[in-house]
Amino acid sequence: MVIAIIGVLIALLLPAVQAAREAARRTQCANKIKQLSLATHNFHDTNTRLPCLSADPILSNKRLNRGTYLFLLLPFLEQQALYDSVMASAPASGTVDVHNHSVLRVKLDAFLCPSDGNWGLWEAGDFTPCNYRGSRADLATVCSGLSTTTDFRIPRSWLRTGSRWANEDPIIGGSLGGLEMIADGTSNSVMYSEGIIYDRDTSTTGGNYKARLVVNGVGWFAHIPQTCLNAKAGMMNGTQTSYYYSDLGHNVGMRAFDWYAFHCAFYTLLPPNSPSCTNATNTEWASDAVMSASSNHPGGVQISMLDASGRFISDSIQTKNLNLASTTQDYPNDATNGQFSYGVWSELGSINGGENPSIE
Repeated sequence: MVIAIIGVLIALLLPAVQAAREAARRTQCANKIKQLSLATHNFHDTNTRLPCLSADPILSNKRLNRGTYLFLLLPFLEQQALYDSVMASAPASGTVDVHNHSVLRVKLDAFLCPSDGNWGLWEAGDFTPCNYRGSRADLATVCSGLSTTTDFRIPRSWLRTGSRWANEDPIIGGSLGGLEMIADGTSNSVMYSEGIIYDRDTSTTGGNYKARLVVNGVGWFAHIPQTCLNAKAGMMNGTQTSYYYSDLGHNVGMRAFDWYAFHCAFYTLLPPNSPSCTNATNTEWASDAVMSASSNHPGGVQISMLDASGRFISDSIQTKNLNLASTTQDYPNDATNGQFSYGVWSELGSINGGENPSIE
């Protein structure tokens, strides 16, 4: 009888203990995303502008290729030595890839949320994983500067593309700048969110949809967001094709310092904890991925706004018009569909849409 009573008590207490532990992990995660946001503001204070997702002039002018905003924030996250080691390797001619630098194959606590156990699989020599990703708003496109056409502008995001190579003119419409770009207000525009890291599952069907890329033809702009959202059921029942690349570092969230979206960016198109989708299965074209915010917190994700304040966004935040494709970069004044919104989540992602979304 005594043993039975103890068993019942344990059964009653265990959920409460687990909930308390998750609450503590969520608080830690919120603190880390806050510190990353403050580091971004410190970068802004030093450089009078915001960092680029890719091809930032600080790197391009040093002939350092494929670095990210996360690398540029290292000095403001007590990682000056790592930053200096890479900057000292700048070549006199040609280019050097930042993300391949040996000193950057480290696990950095500042980039990891304790609720995502996948980073615990990290081994010495792996690239730097990251659970925190910058908002590219609601216009999904490639990260790196592959063209000087307006296809790659990302005019509604704070996290933009600089110039791809040393001494190259900035991408047309890149409009690098500072907080003055945030016309909707810093408290109304998303800065960072969480993203689950690759779980090292080597299957090509099914798997954890948060830790993989769904392969279903959805890539960058001119796609239909609902197509990606519909793939969730197939991932969960094991029938949907998913992305796996044999090079560990080319999977979701596994290279904090490489400029592809599936490593360090997300879009406010689909609600939190939706699938992330790609239109190809090789590393070059898998970079054209529609990334969703994701976490293991029950019911939603931690985010920060551009004023560095923290919020918790529910999976049920309003999204709409997901069957409409934005066919141009002139969103929301789309040439085919006219002026429309993808909902509150989309509006929170944009920095200059003229909306005043409420998430209270």
